[in-house]
Amino acid sequence: MGSIAFGGWDRVDLALLNALRDAVDRHRRFLSVVNPLSSNALRAAARTYADYYAKIYRAAQQVSDAQLVVDSGKHPTLAAALTHDTSIDLRVLHLIRDSVAVAYSWSKEVHRPESRSGINDLMAQYSGTYSAMLWNLTALETEALALRHTATARMRYEDFVTNPAETLRVTLTRLNLAQFSPQMDRAVTLRAQHTVSGNPVRFERGTLTLRKDDAWRTAMDTQERRKVALLSSPLRKVYGY
Repeated sequence: MGSIAFGGWDRVDLALLNALRDAVDRHRRFLSVVNPLSSNALRAAARTYADYYAKIYRAAQQVSDAQLVVDSGKHPTLAAALTHDTSIDLRVLHLIRDSVAVAYSWSKEVHRPESRSGINDLMAQYSGTYSAMLWNLTALETEALALRHTATARMRYEDFVTNPAETLRVTLTRLNLAQFSPQMDRAVTLRAQHTVSGNPVRFERGTLTLRKDDAWRTAMDTQERRKVALLSSPLRKVYGY
């Protein structure tokens, strides 16, 4: 795909790309990037950065012959940068989960499935306080994408695993993507994924049955659970938790 997007991966200027990422795809840059009155220099940097992604999306679309390309990225900072490229018809699906459950997940010791050396073998682990702050920040940044007039729809994890087909249909309709609503039930067939790192579930194949993971309700330390709930209380109420 790199040959289609750039004429070869070796044609990508990594130093420039990293400099652009630091300039427009960081939490500390977010407010400047979404600001409609941002400087000409920042807007130009965002457009140049977003163009790398636009080329990859077009290459993926060409290779797969797909009408819709899904970027499973988790960072609103990237979405903010992408809004500066008018060639990208951007829609943002905000998949959110109870902050307490997220904090418990980030506290667990999980081995990286791609690790073979024993070095950096574990996925990132965060304290409850850090998890709550990051959950708040990510949610607020996603809401702030409205400043860029970005089509955004929220989908709660808990609703999806309870009623996946209807929840996904409603969410895609909100994004004006109803024609892509899949026929599905509680079982999902996972094919080979073109990924090199990430959550272990990304490496699974075959049939996966959707189920609610609520182990945090009994396994998480009570004091830690209360602390996370308190630190994220305002937004938890907004999102119905």
